[in-house]
Amino acid sequence: MLMLEEITTTGAHVVLRRIEAAADTARRTASASDGRPGPENGATMSAPKDTSGAMDSAPTDRVIEQVEVCDATWSLRADLTRARNVLAVVPTTGWHLAGDPRPALRALMRQGVVAVAVAAPGAGPISDTLLRAARSMGLPLLTPTAPCTAPEHQTRILRVLAAALRTHAEQRGQLLGLAGRLYQQGEGPGPLLHWLGVQTSSQVTVITGRHTWGDLAQHARLLDDIMAGQIHSAAFQTGTRHVQLHGIGTTPRQVLAAVRDTPWPRPAGELIAQAAGQVALLQHPQILKTQAGRLQRTETTVRISVLQHLMTGETVRAARAAEPLLPGLLTADGCQVGVLECAPTEDRTAVATACEAELGPSALIVLCPAEARPGRALGVSRPVAWTHTSCGYGAAIQALARAREEEIPVCVTTEPRRWRITSPRPPAPGPPSCWHRCAPTK
Repeated sequence: MLMLEEITTTGAHVVLRRIEAAADTARRTASASDGRPGPENGATMSAPKDTSGAMDSAPTDRVIEQVEVCDATWSLRADLTRARNVLAVVPTTGWHLAGDPRPALRALMRQGVVAVAVAAPGAGPISDTLLRAARSMGLPLLTPTAPCTAPEHQTRILRVLAAALRTHAEQRGQLLGLAGRLYQQGEGPGPLLHWLGVQTSSQVTVITGRHTWGDLAQHARLLDDIMAGQIHSAAFQTGTRHVQLHGIGTTPRQVLAAVRDTPWPRPAGELIAQAAGQVALLQHPQILKTQAGRLQRTETTVRISVLQHLMTGETVRAARAAEPLLPGLLTADGCQVGVLECAPTEDRTAVATACEAELGPSALIVLCPAEARPGRALGVSRPVAWTHTSCGYGAAIQALARAREEEIPVCVTTEPRRWRITSPRPPAPGPPSCWHRCAPTK
């Protein structure tokens, strides 16, 4: 697939140019000969008025997928019945189409022709009759930028078409490859948006709410419709800027916005549309991470609330607060309170998670403010009733102080014995094991 403009105006390999009517050519020649300003020296020249009510002579927003050679009567081979987006190449011998050209043009359009390229003529400009007929039917008439035969012209365009297809395929491969790497790494879509802006020469951003609309705030109703899922995408021009909008995810949607100063070539617009789906996929892990963080903060709040109720002896309120998170926590007769002090290099959240995995759902693990010290130490109280949780906490603090004093990892206070570690071992790499097996001191 190749945009017609890529080989006529803006592409890296321009091989076609617009055909002018004889009146246009004569006027340009006269302007050049008598010194009057012409298009060559920066002045603007208007085409002669077309009294037939015809359309513009060469629309370039067409897609080319196939290139076929006509015969001298502007006819394609009969078996070409289901083609689409065809560029028809007319040989030099068919430069002057005899009679009314409209039937031949209609036949070409029925066979999927969207533009006609006439091989370089040697008999002067094309007739105004043919040009006006093509204009009235919206069929661009083009000619090669360099003299060549029809087969040579076909080969040249096919080479450009193949190069464009390779470029588009490489871009899509790079898009999918980058999205895949970012997804595996759990990163957001930021690097992908930057790459997309470079590839399409545009500014690309994700609109998440009214406060991020910026210059697009004047199109609030359109953005609201996309966010609400009423429409999926939109493209429009605002001033000198050309905008592409695509909905992302489920309602309420976010919007992928891409803005550039020149009109969007179809391949670039399709790359933006394809990227919208990849951005949605990359945002999914970020959404899950945000939800997990919110849930973790809620759980932390609940755990602190339960501990506060226990410290004040309000066991009924503690049980009610713990029920959604730790059902049956207070069904036992009592508890043991442990205070674990982490080393400065340890992640307290990771240590707490390891404690939960070791002790199971019957334990209440709470992160409390404490100053980190070298190494890890644990103080554990003797079993106490739930209403005496604060006493157990005080005993655990004393045991922790004793463990620091005697430079042992674990100290468990009992009546009348003290528990110590019997086989100390250094913490393993990664998330450390938080609890050690203990035995009573002789």
